[in-house]
Amino acid sequence: MAPLTRPFKSLHSPYPRNEEKVGGLDRELLLKISKNVRPNAITGHVETEDFKRYMFEHLDSPDVQCLLSQANLATQGLKDVDVSRFDFTSLGPAVVPKSSWWIKLSFAWLVDAEGRTVDPEVAHTVPGVQQLFTLSCHDLGDDVERLVQDVHGLPKSSDVLKFIQRCIAAPFSPFLPALPNFLLLSIKLQPHIATLAPFLDTLPAPFAWKVESPRLAQTFGNISYAGEEFRFRAYTLLSQKAKKAGDDAFGAKDRAVAVKAYGEALDHLDEAMRESHTEEQEQNTKRLIAICLSDRAAAYMLEGEGMEPALALSDAEEAEEADPSHLKAYHRQAKALQLLGEHGKAREVIKRALKLTKTGDSK
Repeated sequence: MAPLTRPFKSLHSPYPRNEEKVGGLDRELLLKISKNVRPNAITGHVETEDFKRYMFEHLDSPDVQCLLSQANLATQGLKDVDVSRFDFTSLGPAVVPKSSWWIKLSFAWLVDAEGRTVDPEVAHTVPGVQQLFTLSCHDLGDDVERLVQDVHGLPKSSDVLKFIQRCIAAPFSPFLPALPNFLLLSIKLQPHIATLAPFLDTLPAPFAWKVESPRLAQTFGNISYAGEEFRFRAYTLLSQKAKKAGDDAFGAKDRAVAVKAYGEALDHLDEAMRESHTEEQEQNTKRLIAICLSDRAAAYMLEGEGMEPALALSDAEEAEEADPSHLKAYHRQAKALQLLGEHGKAREVIKRALKLTKTGDSK
């Protein structure tokens, strides 16, 4: 599955036209599926999450099943590559002219001994808490990731070297082994240069590399922050527009249109959540997700042919998980359970809601 978590917007350019296989995946099949994926509303490209969402929603498709099978085989093949025996000097520059890659080290989150995410506020009470970092290789031309790797604790120099070697020799499928024209290393990797330089200096021209300067690192940080803020606001506005369409359709008792519109709002909110960079933005987005889920649950239960209480229950349960203080999530669960004949469970849901109202934590 790993290869299919990466953007596919570059499928039309970086690989030779005469290649039937792209990193172990069938080119024509990739393009066929990509044409069916709705482009990202902000960028106009088929982005990572757009492709993932389409694949998840069409798991019964023979084309999707075939691509998943190819991806799993390709992933296994990449795992078997021994980079210590790979002839890096035999590689020419990447197929895309004047390509540039950026190797980054980023703090991801805190995890416990089982790998589960830990809230920083309670981390001091959890035994075995570790920092999880992410090493990533971005193609700056398309802003796509050739390779991503999670590391428990700060990586060793040998870990960073092996990661760079895998970026070149064994990237995520559908990328092929290649060298960029230019490799930029994050300033956070400066402590590892003594280990990295001897290898990087052996790579054939026109390859070149350098480490970020403090000024460049700050500039990239500012650009990244500004981009996240813009995309967060844009996706939030798109979700509001889609929700309004859902509300109008719900008022007109048009179940199909309402469900579709609320689904689009949720897709935009998922994107907004990924772009959120403050706790306030994250909490506000979770509240909006809960609202849209409970509204879609209500749409599923509109009277008439096609009522789907099971789907309504699923949405309402997710709404409670997203925002436990959202009272409508409990109301929709109870109604769905009653429609399904689960009256005892419906009463338990109502009891949970009443506890919230008594403590004053409801909304």
